[in-house]
Amino acid sequence: MRQAVLSLVVYAALASASFAGDASDLRILGFSPDGKLFVFEESGIQDGSGFPYVNRFYINTEFDSFLPGTPIRARIDNETAGLAEVRRLARQQGEAAAQVSDAVLAENPGRVLAFNPLTEPGSNPLRLEFHLQGAYLDVQPARVLNLNVHLEPPAENCFGMAEQQASFDLSMSDKANPYGQPVTLHQDNVVPRSRNCPTGYRIGGVVHHEGPDGPILAVMVNVQSIGFEGPDHRWIAVVQPDPFLPDTLQPGAAP
Repeated sequence: MRQAVLSLVVYAALASASFAGDASDLRILGFSPDGKLFVFEESGIQDGSGFPYVNRFYINTEFDSFLPGTPIRARIDNETAGLAEVRRLARQQGEAAAQVSDAVLAENPGRVLAFNPLTEPGSNPLRLEFHLQGAYLDVQPARVLNLNVHLEPPAENCFGMAEQQASFDLSMSDKANPYGQPVTLHQDNVVPRSRNCPTGYRIGGVVHHEGPDGPILAVMVNVQSIGFEGPDHRWIAVVQPDPFLPDTLQPGAAP
């Protein structure tokens, strides 16, 4: 009996060590009625401090840039505080900054066309295929996303934290035109400090919205960095009008 108890104690210690770190939960909050705003949220409990946090991102879909006064980053420095409390705080700040309510966003949720969760073993973190529609999948050509990770010397603020930092580029091709060149959706020129010394990336999913001016695609990218007790995972989005339709804007990226 004592050996069994000891085994459980050892297993609990190993499990605690292996699960150290912080992987944010992702919530897609939706689009504005005119399709020019895309909003998503990440939340979790910080490793090390145990404090709950919620980050909200308000992205202008025309220019793939943050709205003034955003992102909203809320945290309650109290281990006993709940996520509901800090989420309410972030929502109030975000609605005030963007002048759009969560209720309005919920009326335009968009469609998640594909999702590649961190918790699914065996999935390809750098490649994702998806269809724009759910009907006639056997005859409808798919889109293909490819993400390339590039390792480089760390930025000055990352010295001592990681031997290398990672940047990425993201492209999309259309199987309807197998001989066409992939379209570059995003290519890092500078790694933003807000990514907190990233060490890797993976494609997290694709959200589609049929706006008044045409379809919009938001590609969710998961960012891995070195946390206090283990790896941290956060979210960014690359948002733009569908590049395979005419009269679309040039691709950009919201870091």
